[in-house]
Amino acid sequence: MAQIAKPSADNNDGTWLNSMGNNTDLYSYINQGISSPQDSTYINGQNTARFKIDSLNDPDPSANSGLLTIRIQNGSFASMLPALYQDTTLIWEDAFAKSISPGSFTNVTWTIPAADGDNITDWTDLYIQIDEQGGSNVTISEIQLDFLGDGGGGGGGSAVSDFIRFENGCMSDFRGMVNIRG
Repeated sequence: MAQIAKPSADNNDGTWLNSMGNNTDLYSYINQGISSPQDSTYINGQNTARFKIDSLNDPDPSANSGLLTIRIQNGSFASMLPALYQDTTLIWEDAFAKSISPGSFTNVTWTIPAADGDNITDWTDLYIQIDEQGGSNVTISEIQLDFLGDGGGGGGGSAVSDFIRFENGCMSDFRGMVNIRG
């Protein structure tokens, strides 16, 4: 079963502001989850911000891959470079920032490879860092981290996909992390 983590505290606000126009409790404006987004509450800014995320149980060691989804709206072309930290240790960052086209809110998803997830030793001390690389303000309404595994208990179960995602001609199944490129 996948574990879901959302922002639970601010760590570094940078130049980001919430939809009320201040930098108080930014995390509470972006933690409703991708399945029930609240686009009327958001953060807006550029450059770097960092958020503590919910504690996770150590997932099944054979399935430490994950998905980071950020719900973004952009008025001009921007480029987002996310990273996952355990305290101050970099666990994963996207090798190439994804370009975000102007328009309405869009879910943008990055895959965290199992080889990187395997480096996590304390699942209660994780942070998501966002870094807008394009020099323009972006608006974010949700951030969600999904990790595979059963949370350390039980076992078994079937390899059934929770969802299938199509992006840039690529089909990805969440649990099996199958990528079919066309």
